[in-house]
Amino acid sequence: MRHVVSRVLLPLLLLSGAPALADEPNILLATKASPEVASHDATFRRVVQHAIDALEDFEVSWIRPGLDWSDPDKKQQMLSSAASSRLPIVALANLTVSEQRRGLSRTSTARLQLEFVNSVGGEVTLARQLEFEFNTLDGLMAQIEYELTRNLKRHYGELGQVVRVSDQRIWFDLGRNAGVRVGDVYRVYGQGEALETSSGDRYGFLDEHAGIVVVREVTNVYAVADILLGQRSIEADHWVEQVDGQAEDYQGRILTKLNDEVAISLGHRAGISRGDEFAVYKDLENIGDDDAFRVEVARIRITSVHENHARGQIMRSDRYDLARGLVEPGDTVQEVRRRGDVMVNFGYNSLGLTNDDITHAYTLGLRFESQQNLDAYYRITMGYLDTAYFAVGLMGAVNRSESFFYGVDAVWTDSLGTNLLMSVNAPTPFQEHIRLNTEVGYLVSEDDSINGLNISVGLTLRSTGNQ
Repeated sequence: MRHVVSRVLLPLLLLSGAPALADEPNILLATKASPEVASHDATFRRVVQHAIDALEDFEVSWIRPGLDWSDPDKKQQMLSSAASSRLPIVALANLTVSEQRRGLSRTSTARLQLEFVNSVGGEVTLARQLEFEFNTLDGLMAQIEYELTRNLKRHYGELGQVVRVSDQRIWFDLGRNAGVRVGDVYRVYGQGEALETSSGDRYGFLDEHAGIVVVREVTNVYAVADILLGQRSIEADHWVEQVDGQAEDYQGRILTKLNDEVAISLGHRAGISRGDEFAVYKDLENIGDDDAFRVEVARIRITSVHENHARGQIMRSDRYDLARGLVEPGDTVQEVRRRGDVMVNFGYNSLGLTNDDITHAYTLGLRFESQQNLDAYYRITMGYLDTAYFAVGLMGAVNRSESFFYGVDAVWTDSLGTNLLMSVNAPTPFQEHIRLNTEVGYLVSEDDSINGLNISVGLTLRSTGNQ
């Protein structure tokens, strides 16, 4: 729990003779509203109370509705009453409603004024003014609850904002002054779809869960956190809010496995989204209660996400059969940078090797991974030297391999043709990004000079993927 506000309230509590108990109610809430809001006056009080109670160091003790504090004597009487009840803060909430004409239409506008006043001394410690446009009073109440809660949390350092995302880390604008400590865990979320009725009345916004981060460095005014979950979804300007627990509590596990499909113990509430990738680890030797020597045995791509779990597919690899056999329920999973789904190929193609005259072409190819089938790539190849060369096609992995593919291209040179091919991406010391490529094909076309066996050699570069 944060102690920033408690440090502010402590001297006030001492002055009033009250014990400094942060967990006790400490606010008297006084409300008043325009006659136009009379039917929703009780709702207005509950909405303001809920927004205040959402703060860690504030809780409403009791409410005085309909009080006109514009009279100095009545206001002082209320402050004295709060002080005698050992309530250090009086919250004054005033809601006024007006109508404006815009051409032929009318627009209803509401203005909410909120002040926090010390019951001893009468000092104003918080002053907020929010304005809303609305069609119905129900919509107005929903807007007030959404905006006021976020505004108060932001003011008292319980809600921060991401200012930078880089290399699996984020920087956000809360630091020691807001009570942030190394090891604290925060959820990251963004403003999602607006909740609107068919008449255009707005009820606020949905929160889109983006991920989980753990604080690694703290200064007085900002913090640096590692991204535990949500490498692809966390963005600058997202909101951050502390959650209970430690980083280990957000460690995912394999729940169950069926053939090449698995379910993991992380879902939408942890910021998981379709297309995320996770490494699956086997624990070799425990180090204490919460750490171990581990080895990566497989990777999975998330295919569907539910509230508290997600389903995924074991991805192809050169050890696919072994990986599928090793993955078991209980294995640890950890989000990793997504593997690139685009490959760029630079090659030198020799056509018509079974003919007397061999035709050559330098080629540039693009391979796009299918989003529906992880074993398939769409191919586009262009080239020129002795002849112009253009081909489009499809290739699939052999036995879920990362190195061996078979495919077919529709080829155009001086005529149309079909090329059946085998493609091999041989590993290099930089195999995550660069592989040696050899393709052997057999071309059938109307141009006899390029028909028959063809071989292409070159390099395949893989994109770095999404962070």
